[in-house]
Amino acid sequence: MSRVSGRLYSKQIPQCSVRVRAVVVTCLTLLICASVSFPAPSNTPPQVRPKAPGKPAVNAGPVRASQPGWQPNESPYGVVLDVQSLSLQQIPQAVQAAHQLGFKMIRTVVSWNEVEPQPKSYRFQKYDALVASAKSCGVDLILTLSYCPPWASSLPGEPAEISSRSMPEGLEAWSCFIGATVTRYKQKVRFWQIWERLDNSNFRGTRQDYAALLIAASKAVKLADPFAEVLASEPGGMDLGFIAYLCQKTTLNSFDAICLNPRVETPELAARYFSVLKSILQKTGSGPAKKIYVTDWSFPLRADATGSSPRFDPAELSSFVVRAYAVAFSMGAERVFWTELRDSEANSPEGASWGLLDSEFQPRPAAKALKAFIDFAPQRLSAELWAMGDTPLRVVSLRGDGAANRALLWSATGELRLSPTELPGIQFSPMSRMWSLQQQAETNLLQQGEPVAFGNIPVFISDFELASSQLSKVNAWFPPAPPRDYVYLDLSETNANEGGGITSGKYRSWRAATPGIFSVEGRVSAKLEPTGEEVNPFLYCDVDDDFLFYNLNGSPVTVEVTAYAADTAVSAGFNLMYDSPRGHVFSPWQPVETGVGWKQYNLTLTDALFANKLGFDFRISSLGSKQPVFVARVVARQSKPNGD
Repeated sequence: MSRVSGRLYSKQIPQCSVRVRAVVVTCLTLLICASVSFPAPSNTPPQVRPKAPGKPAVNAGPVRASQPGWQPNESPYGVVLDVQSLSLQQIPQAVQAAHQLGFKMIRTVVSWNEVEPQPKSYRFQKYDALVASAKSCGVDLILTLSYCPPWASSLPGEPAEISSRSMPEGLEAWSCFIGATVTRYKQKVRFWQIWERLDNSNFRGTRQDYAALLIAASKAVKLADPFAEVLASEPGGMDLGFIAYLCQKTTLNSFDAICLNPRVETPELAARYFSVLKSILQKTGSGPAKKIYVTDWSFPLRADATGSSPRFDPAELSSFVVRAYAVAFSMGAERVFWTELRDSEANSPEGASWGLLDSEFQPRPAAKALKAFIDFAPQRLSAELWAMGDTPLRVVSLRGDGAANRALLWSATGELRLSPTELPGIQFSPMSRMWSLQQQAETNLLQQGEPVAFGNIPVFISDFELASSQLSKVNAWFPPAPPRDYVYLDLSETNANEGGGITSGKYRSWRAATPGIFSVEGRVSAKLEPTGEEVNPFLYCDVDDDFLFYNLNGSPVTVEVTAYAADTAVSAGFNLMYDSPRGHVFSPWQPVETGVGWKQYNLTLTDALFANKLGFDFRISSLGSKQPVFVARVVARQSKPNGD
């Protein structure tokens, strides 16, 4: 979630004190929440069994004297709000809009560098307004504590985008900031996330650095509010190695929930990560004690060859949002947050707008689709993900509160036309209903007597019987053994269709990863250019997950690279960057013999995870080479397991 720097005051009431301003904002919020209604989507499917009006989504049991006087909402639906992109007057409007969509939780970042620009000089106005607005609308908050002010940074002389993302110089100031913030909102905010999205653009530190931040923060939070819950930051992508690191004894007791940031092409691909995550938690002995929250899920960022983000079909976003929530719930996530609630210049790349609302707070199609799902799903829902026979159809069954069976159904790959009576595992009754997000809610596809087109846009089903004997539970999707001896990328074969088990083309629009494709010495190859005006030294490679996925303590992997370098006067070479239990690491440098034609070079990786961190498994890098390196073929071979 991007941040927008700016002074935190209201131009409308410059003479008001903080206390008076808070009263004004609270009154405005109460008025808005009481009188403003969010436009109802015209195609929202009706609830099969309406929920009782006014039914609280909180724990109604007795509160013991040792407990706080309130309990958080049990609703699993959350959304991310970029408070820094809003004025004080817009904050109540944004919270009310989220509430009208059905969200009971909002996550936002509390930027330390904005709140405490000078030691002990705090600017909490926007967060005061947010907390007051959320309380008035019955919405809970996750406040994410992030970003270092220059005076506390270990790199104070660097530009703000670097110094704010760096470790504090010592942890005393960090702990004081956290203590002051938690104390201010004690009994009003229960959930505190420590930093956000630990990728290179948001955190310039090691795993050890973050562990130190987390431990210090957890102590400060619990000291200020013993009933608060501490959330570990989501790693950049579904970084299973990092999560396994946090589950060590030294840090395991410093957080109550694991947070995730899926970066997957389709929501269904995240199921494998969730399954492995559960096994990691089981191995630590924490079992169900650690909650799983998806605190940052957005539409996958795409770029063309120029680096621009092409516009995508609003229907595609609508489908992705609904499937993302459904899959996450089915794999054990207790809360899911979409990024973002509202489009703004700060969080919407040019051409790519994945906010549920536009910049004027008007609902986009994805907002209506998600509202339809929230209204359709039972409260306190229990969800499971199934594969339907040997078809590409996926079913998420939804149960809860004694409601009749409900489900979402879609195709994981391509479109499939089937008669409803041909769906394995689904038994319809005269009361059954089936409709799609693309159609009016009153349309019942079961009454048309024609085959139904099942694509990636979910179909809603209610009042049916599920025959699980004809379905298979989707968990890790691990094959019992690699389906082949090796996988490969051959530029001569795969310019149009990468079918060898290693893909690269989808990454070639990334910065510094746009290698030219040339015919050299009789072979089509990628030119890894380490110097010059256009520096494109990387070739990214993603290995088929059915060949190898999450190779923790598993078998060594040999990567064979067929390479060529022309100039005999200067040296050439490359190495591999890959993910391991230690984080991203580099293989030893591999020299390339110059002027001898194409040659194969083997690099053995003994600790490669191959868990798709940031979307890929490894990259070939020519940085350090004195001339371009051409790569024509890449092969990955897996040795036999070590008997695990």
